[in-house]
Amino acid sequence: MHDIINLQNLQLILVDHHVLQKQDIGLLPKIVEIIDHRQQSSLAQFPPDCKVKLELVGSCATLIAEKLLSEEYKVRFVSV
Repeated sequence: MHDIINLQNLQLILVDHHVLQKQDIGLLPKIVEIIDHRQQSSLAQFPPDCKVKLELVGSCATLIAEKLLSEEYKVRFVSV
């Protein structure tokens, strides 16, 4: 874990979870976005300038799909 924390350009997006375990709290400053389909936990901590989307839907996959569609995400298929 210590090696990951020391990566200077590391940016994390938490998906389907928004509370870090105690042993992972050192990663908090590296989190740039959080996407979850649950109610906000009283234990949640969000870094400043972190984009947070907590929305009560059936699945976090719904939120990810909406994000991809709204950003006009393009999938490239490569023949191998």
